[in-house]
Amino acid sequence: MAKRSKRHHYLPQFYLHGFTAGDGLLCLFDRETKEFRRQPPINTALQRDFYTVTDTQGVKTDRIEQLISGLESGARDVIHRLDEGMTGWKDREERASFALFLALFRTRTPAFDKEQMAFTEHLYRAMNRANHPSPELTAQGFKEFAEATGEDVSDIDPEQVFRMIRDNAYEVEVPRNYIIRLMMDSTVHMAEVLMTLDWTFVRAPHDLEFITSDAPFMTAPPPGETKCRVGGGRCWARYADTMNPRIVCTGCNNKMRTLADITTHDDVGEVFLCQVCGNQYGRESAGAALVLLPPKSTDLPSKA
Repeated sequence: MAKRSKRHHYLPQFYLHGFTAGDGLLCLFDRETKEFRRQPPINTALQRDFYTVTDTQGVKTDRIEQLISGLESGARDVIHRLDEGMTGWKDREERASFALFLALFRTRTPAFDKEQMAFTEHLYRAMNRANHPSPELTAQGFKEFAEATGEDVSDIDPEQVFRMIRDNAYEVEVPRNYIIRLMMDSTVHMAEVLMTLDWTFVRAPHDLEFITSDAPFMTAPPPGETKCRVGGGRCWARYADTMNPRIVCTGCNNKMRTLADITTHDDVGEVFLCQVCGNQYGRESAGAALVLLPPKSTDLPSKA
């Protein structure tokens, strides 16, 4: 039986290798420590058991990590062909698989994980407050529970429970399996949306190289709007996903102006400067801690 993997990269190692210098090391800036450093891809953008789930028998499994690895294998070939100047898909299945790979750049990251954990906790607390608007209704709820289950709840103080819920004086532990399920469901949904968009692969000018971060999937609203929306006949107006220092995949609804129109040196630099600053649409991007610099950046700047 194969040993379960525990070191889970939320950015693929082959992807990270595309941003290394000649010595195989990455040049990166850590936005938490405000330090520049160089390190190999194998030790970059990973967390222990990040995609580990527990099966119905209570056994930990890395099947999600293996599924992601399979998608990475196909994407590696696609990006290699793009880097060599080749175009065209082998078949529709390859494009669909690559759409899942692109979507995972949004959903497999610590930033997405943090967002979902915070949202789930907020929703749970809000539902508790709605279900317990008064001590009397809390007591009634426990009474109905006891009658329905036959359990003894006489040692529970409804008044104390009501105050605890009202004051948020309790901890919420979100099951890891639930967050991973949200990640996979969101990946499939996002990939379905991406499949409806027009894709363009933009190659950087000779004097510019794209950078990346630990949240490389970026979305932007259409001109004149301030939010990106999904559903209701509208999808992401524009998106960009860095493939390597030379190529970025962009897409848009074919009825809107596309981010792929951005091909000039200044415009591309402006768009991807968002990742250097750690900001997306004017706000701090949650959980984004690393910025990987172009491979030619072998001389590290001083501490910011």
